[in-house]
Amino acid sequence: MGRPQRRGPTPKSEIVRELTNPSQTPVGVLYLFCHYGLNATNLPVLRFGLDSSDPNDVLTETEFGTAEFPSCPLVFANACSTGTASVYAVNDLEKSFFDRRCRAYIGTESKVPAQMASRFAAIFFRFLFRIVDPQPMAAGESMVQARLFMWCHYKNIGALLYSYVNQYDLYMASDAEISQLQKR
Repeated sequence: MGRPQRRGPTPKSEIVRELTNPSQTPVGVLYLFCHYGLNATNLPVLRFGLDSSDPNDVLTETEFGTAEFPSCPLVFANACSTGTASVYAVNDLEKSFFDRRCRAYIGTESKVPAQMASRFAAIFFRFLFRIVDPQPMAAGESMVQARLFMWCHYKNIGALLYSYVNQYDLYMASDAEISQLQKR
């Protein structure tokens, strides 16, 4: 007996659809929790499944999409080495999202354990989406606070492996709330 036959959309097709034509608009945050690496031909791929050899679990660079994001989201690529580049080149994944007009990008500078990655994301999003404090907090400041929290509560410096690129003062708030912040 082989694998059971799936009916309906596959997880890969749903991810591709959301990356190329999001079902919800506006998209404020695009969060990817997966593995990142190069395939046999040295092209970047995202691996979403446990079996890295199964093509149904792997997205190639051509499947990420190329159309501009209408809402210019924050992209959080929570996977190993999604913020790493050589001295003379940019990270291909990061560049592909900036080419599509993301406002900011979070990636990792090296390999990170899955448990730490999920904990860091949970803390970051609690600051960004105002669960910790009802006042709007910039995405860059949410990153700083999440790093501090990881150190103060877990004595874990792993959060320093995350990099934040571009718009530091990106808020998940209404225009009126941001105007009030600027008046203070």
